[in-house]
Amino acid sequence: MQASLRMISPMENELISVLGRIGKPLEQQVNPDGSRLLLLPHGARVLALFGPGSDENFFWTHPALSSDESARSFFQASDWHNTGGDRTWLAPEVDIFFPNYPDTAIWRVPAELDPGNYAAMRTDRTTQFTSEITVGLSRCQEKVAARITKSWGPAPNPLRHEQR
Repeated sequence: MQASLRMISPMENELISVLGRIGKPLEQQVNPDGSRLLLLPHGARVLALFGPGSDENFFWTHPALSSDESARSFFQASDWHNTGGDRTWLAPEVDIFFPNYPDTAIWRVPAELDPGNYAAMRTDRTTQFTSEITVGLSRCQEKVAARITKSWGPAPNPLRHEQR
């Protein structure tokens, strides 16, 4: 397969190396068109997306992920681990992120959601992360169970029929 011959950008290599050394390995997905994804099971995030032949990440990533020491401190902190990349956001926000609603003084991301506990599954062309969660809803004071499944795979360019 051509994937082993592809160029890896310095940022891509840095993220792979740092996160691997601190025990947060990334899943790599190379699509047939040459686009590349770096997927972080911790939080089920696309941490990086590179277009075919590009070294530029489409997503913001937290600067703490640039060295072993700062990344290790970042993940050991009790704060929310906003690594950057894309993330899942549940609604209604008032029920899930404001635990004492109608008092809005405290806003928090439930750890069950992010980072959660996602299991990774790979096929030839896709990567999938799944987590079973239970979150509390502040207004009705009930807990609800859900399964979150996120998957990534190649798709045709939506602009492929447009004149250039």
